[in-house]
Amino acid sequence: MKRSILLVAALTLILGFATTSYANVYATNLEVSATVITTGATNSTVDISFLLNEDADNGVDVNIYSGASLVRTLTLATATKGTNTVSWDGTDAGGASLPDGNYTFEVTAADDGNATWTKISDDLKTVMYSPKGISVNRDPESPHFGTVYISNGYAGTSLNAGAVYNGDGIYLYNSAQDSLTFSDGGISWGHSSNSPNKTSIGDDGRVYVTDYGADELYVFDAEISPESAFRVLDGDNKVADQYISANWVHGSGADRVIYTADAHYLTGQGILEYSIGLEDTMIAGDYGSIAISRPNNGFYQLDVETDQAGNIYFCQKQANPGLAYPLLKYPPYTGTTMTIDDTLWTVPMTYTGAQGIALDETNNRIAWGEYYSGTVYIHDMTTGALLETIATGQSLTQDLAFDAAGNLYTCDNGSEYWHVWSAPDGANEFTTPGLATITIETPAEPSTIFITEIADPNNDASA
Repeated sequence: MKRSILLVAALTLILGFATTSYANVYATNLEVSATVITTGATNSTVDISFLLNEDADNGVDVNIYSGASLVRTLTLATATKGTNTVSWDGTDAGGASLPDGNYTFEVTAADDGNATWTKISDDLKTVMYSPKGISVNRDPESPHFGTVYISNGYAGTSLNAGAVYNGDGIYLYNSAQDSLTFSDGGISWGHSSNSPNKTSIGDDGRVYVTDYGADELYVFDAEISPESAFRVLDGDNKVADQYISANWVHGSGADRVIYTADAHYLTGQGILEYSIGLEDTMIAGDYGSIAISRPNNGFYQLDVETDQAGNIYFCQKQANPGLAYPLLKYPPYTGTTMTIDDTLWTVPMTYTGAQGIALDETNNRIAWGEYYSGTVYIHDMTTGALLETIATGQSLTQDLAFDAAGNLYTCDNGSEYWHVWSAPDGANEFTTPGLATITIETPAEPSTIFITEIADPNNDASA
């Protein structure tokens, strides 16, 4: 048996040897007011704006590059959460105009950090009546980098301060928790309080949404536009009594696969893999493959994720201790169904109520949330060692996600909030590339016409 049962009390000693440097402040929504700077007696200027998810107490550097060469740094000594702007006139630090050509930029935000996991979200902005799933776009090359997707599974209005009516569908927020838009994606979700449910974001930038009420899976573009919707999995891709409680997309192009968790209490199959490749929907009659059979008999598999190497992580929900491992890690699926003997590590059965998980591969950690208490546990991805515990003050943790900077997002339909937690990282910084190119152009000088002789129309040379 490959798995290692972890003695939590002893392994928390690893905390004293942690060397990973985390980040918590980061810039998204990098935009330019123009893409051309015209040089002359007075150069034109371009405003470069960006959004911070929290205050950058140690400042922000906007670095301008010509190719790989740094040619100018624009610095803000400090910057606040929300939108910030700097202006550039195409000059170097000495005020001289730079040569004509194309220039790129990046934004590095820095902060002195926190000593403990700290809630950095604004409760007045993060009320949600029935949040069931949460995902964050972590691709810095995407125009939607930092966008937060919240699934609201049941329509209504919370009694919390700041509440508005929440319909059945997906709510989009920016990294500063400002509401962007709402969309039901053209789908009627009212058949269940569990629809829509957990989401994932694929390498293709699309959002995959679990319909736990109907046990189907949909995919949308990053705006959740109705015209982009495809039903990926439906009744033609399931065996009798199969549930779809969560999904995770691994790989891209022809190698794209989708993992689902089966939360049927008695007859669930475990973790399934569907090889979808370049298609938008699975072919009828393709029931996928059982990648991992249920390790602890009839208990819920409620969430699943994979790392870049293909290792599979999933959680199991059980109210009573001693019956099911709350979190497990398996090696990549290679075509043969894996069993409990194939686990790489497990979290002890003394823990219960595992409802959702989130991977932060950059910082080698995985989080899972306990449904009954709202507590979140942070583990080392490699060993499974318990690193930290977050007492969230929530009651019914539904789902979790990490952003690219290592901040943890949780949603809870008991307290009716979603929250953002900054890691206990100390001083930190994060660099976000701009997607726009700024061109410096020197206008061509107007042509000069020289006239050497003007004929006198009244001078008749023949007279």
